[in-house]
Amino acid sequence: MRVLIAIDGSVDGFEAVRQAARLVSPEKDHIVLYYSLPSIRLDIESSNEAATADKVRGVLAQAVFEEARKCLPTDFVSHVQEIVDSEDPREGIIAAAEQGKADMIVVGARGLSPLTRLLLGSVSKTVLHAARVPVLVVRRPKAMDQDSQLRVLLACDRPDTATAMAQLVSNLTWPPNTSGRSITVLPGVLVGRVPAWLEERTRSPEIEELTRAWVEEHQEESRQAKSRLAHFFQSLPKVFHQEPIVVDGHPADTLLEMIDRHHIDLIMLGARRLGRIERFIIGSTSEAVLNHAPCSVMIIRGEKSA
Repeated sequence: MRVLIAIDGSVDGFEAVRQAARLVSPEKDHIVLYYSLPSIRLDIESSNEAATADKVRGVLAQAVFEEARKCLPTDFVSHVQEIVDSEDPREGIIAAAEQGKADMIVVGARGLSPLTRLLLGSVSKTVLHAARVPVLVVRRPKAMDQDSQLRVLLACDRPDTATAMAQLVSNLTWPPNTSGRSITVLPGVLVGRVPAWLEERTRSPEIEELTRAWVEEHQEESRQAKSRLAHFFQSLPKVFHQEPIVVDGHPADTLLEMIDRHHIDLIMLGARRLGRIERFIIGSTSEAVLNHAPCSVMIIRGEKSA
């Protein structure tokens, strides 16, 4: 795999390098570090201000790459490609990934922005919506111990994204201490957000008779989901061979609850390709998880829609 990691000199950017390095192998994968030169202005009066600014930017790039290499295992350092760009990173990252035929893009959640860390930055958002390959959005873990267990949650709800997800999961190199789970969340019979106590009121004999057909349809959907997930489960590496989970609930809320309950470090979600126009839908569930999950999030593209 060719993995393009965007760095900007921020703590989140270097954390992106660290986390990506845990998922690849120097024997079969290649890392590309991408750095977009910042626009700087020197607070000096000089006839050579432009040339001096260019030299300063060059020194900055060298320093950023040197620091990023410190985040990589020793085996990787000798064969890492570096790309220095002058484009806006929101466009340059996508262009570099396509030109270099990257199989995955890795970005920090916020980079140099001073805003709240859980929110996505403009660069991350643009890359997520424009990329044609999986995108890993990295957030800093609460504990910085790199030898701690890596807990991964695979959220699978569509056959098209399941195929792409299984392929990517198999291509990545998972640390021996990885603990992987797979889950499908089925929306309840009642569409929308209804408190548990109020949902109980709908289970009266009169209402149940009216909704019996819907309930039976939902039960059949649940059985099919379990069957699909069992098949998906069999195609995954051994570190993910825990009993798959099929639950009812509001998808985004349920996934965020699972992340919190099981102390998930990385959640993987699917996005749907919109056919010929080569664009993707980041659905409401993925959007909510991206914005509110305290862990890293990977978005995986599915097959083209008809």
